Amino acid sequence: MSIVRSRVIPPLPTTTRGKGIHIDGTIQKARRLLYCANNLVIARYLDDESNVFINPDSHSEQATVARFSRNGEYIASGDVTGKGDVYADRMDPNTNSVISQYSEKTGKKLSATSGIIDIAWDDRQVPNKSLKICIVGRGKEEKVKVIEALEGAKPEILIGPQKDVLCADFKDCPDGKLRLVAGGEDFGIFLYQRQGGNKTWGKNPFEFVTRIKAHSNYVNCIKFTPDGKAFVSASTDKKIIAFDCESGKELKVFADGKGNDGQHKGSVYELSFSPDGSRFITASADKTCKVWNFESGQVEFTYNFADKPTKSEMQVSCLWLDEKTIFSVSLNGRVNFLDAEFKNDRPVRVLSGHMKSPQDITYNAKTKSVYTCDVNSCVVRTNAETYLTADVVGDPHKETQIKYIATTCDNNAFYTVAVNDTVCKSLVSDTGDEKEEKTSAYGGVFGAQTVKLDGAARGMAVGNKDANLLVVPIHRKKLVFINDLSITQQVDTAYTPSCCALSPDDALLAVGSGTDGNNCVFVYATANPDKPAFVIDCKQYLRGEIVCLAFTADGKFLATADRERNIWIWDLSTKNFEKPHNFNNSMKYHNGQICSMHFGGNGKQLLTCANDSTLYIFQDPCGGSKDFFKLNQAFIGVVRKAIWIAPTRIVGIGGDNTIRFFDVQN
Repeated sequence: MSIVRSRVIPPLPTTTRGKGIHIDGTIQKARRLLYCANNLVIARYLDDESNVFINPDSHSEQATVARFSRNGEYIASGDVTGKGDVYADRMDPNTNSVISQYSEKTGKKLSATSGIIDIAWDDRQVPNKSLKICIVGRGKEEKVKVIEALEGAKPEILIGPQKDVLCADFKDCPDGKLRLVAGGEDFGIFLYQRQGGNKTWGKNPFEFVTRIKAHSNYVNCIKFTPDGKAFVSASTDKKIIAFDCESGKELKVFADGKGNDGQHKGSVYELSFSPDGSRFITASADKTCKVWNFESGQVEFTYNFADKPTKSEMQVSCLWLDEKTIFSVSLNGRVNFLDAEFKNDRPVRVLSGHMKSPQDITYNAKTKSVYTCDVNSCVVRTNAETYLTADVVGDPHKETQIKYIATTCDNNAFYTVAVNDTVCKSLVSDTGDEKEEKTSAYGGVFGAQTVKLDGAARGMAVGNKDANLLVVPIHRKKLVFINDLSITQQVDTAYTPSCCALSPDDALLAVGSGTDGNNCVFVYATANPDKPAFVIDCKQYLRGEIVCLAFTADGKFLATADRERNIWIWDLSTKNFEKPHNFNNSMKYHNGQICSMHFGGNGKQLLTCANDSTLYIFQDPCGGSKDFFKLNQAFIGVVRKAIWIAPTRIVGIGGDNTIRFFDVQN
């Protein structure tokens, strides 16, 4: 048997308040959207959403920008350390890694500035080997560099900017000259040109044309018009201005920074032209995107993102991909599909997911949806059949990390527990049509009420028979019993709990320990939990803190995982705990701390995951079988949790901020 990758919900673009981000796309070869998420570069295929390219190899630190070559064949990307790379969006089938075109040709890594912020590709119609890229960012004398994308010849350093450069664009202009324009934190725009166009590329260096002083704050974005006759800049000073590409003289002021006549009232972070150049779209901190008519200079349409927008609706990027596809990116990382016919001022679809680390996952069988929570206090609902994602709306936990999430056994609600020690119960709706599924509201609404715990949660367990039962062990040596957001009982313990699990019939509550040095499992009768009914105290085998617990479907066996990576099976029917059921097979196969265990599949299989990026399925550990199969590199890094959602289907969350689905095949 084998575990096969089925579908991935990629992470969202990484954003920072007060800054825009650069995203890209192409219609060459395939319609794709390109952006950076932490140290990953993500290319999403728009006409085949099951196809997602994730590059984990080129950057060990935060990736800042990625751009397609004009022919769509290559991607150039850079990171905060100044390292860059050029590659195609496909993996080597032999090594399952990205093939760096630059490193393969030059034998070295592309090192550009002290930190890359933007990249622009040469758009000439020439062979790939002759293509250039302009890389801008931080550095002393290396803020603007022109580099051969594939050949690795000595880079050309362009002088002028005194502070960090935030944006750049390349254009093969109608007069036969190749021009480059850049702008940044010194409020200036720098225009360069190279004589002779294509034929004498290698003979003449770029020459400085002029420094344009038109802005009073950062120049965040600068783009040539598609016809190459002008370029437009957007700035933190709220101004949007067009300039002549030959002289750099001001041609038109679209926005004067005063916010009148429908202009932006906040910093303008990004702009993108329509394919024919008649319009362009801008993204702003004022929580809107606007479409401008290039000829008239007027705002034609304004996109809004909420009735009462919050900071999450600040728009930090935009992209006009083709006649039918316009994107924007919100500060919360959501990618918005905008109405290209200018009829609907709200997104027609929202790509949701996780921008920061997901912490827990649960499955709702009635709605056939997966719910995941993250450190940004977000809960995302993912339909396990259509793979559409949407946010659960609301903020009951006050923007604090949500650590745990679990669905009630009747599938009518889910509980969440946050690091501010609050517990929330949210009802689940199974209504919604196809149109609603594509909007952010389809994910549901958080409950408005919370209950406050007396300490930090160390796990949570919902009833498998009683839909109102919730147990939360807390670090203050207590077990908190909750019934529909009412605390009904608190049981003091002599130890600090580390994890917990309820038996299938809710009769038993198992609680792990070990942070105090006492590596035991305390098992309580939930009907009378004042003291443990029995204790699994086997120091010969339990040599580390208990980190995970899992009952079998019939409740006869309990699996424990400790910090030493041992997995032991205990026979609860005998209550003889001198040694585990599998004493001759510790199942110590993971190379990192075990993060979760779940019995399921054919009813006998145990699914485990750890921070070694591997999934294991043990065939019948309770029946004495030592057989197992696994999937290496199931995630890029840590696998935080994996669960069964059907006899042959698995879903998990990882430290790479993805949600991944897997199939189990014979």
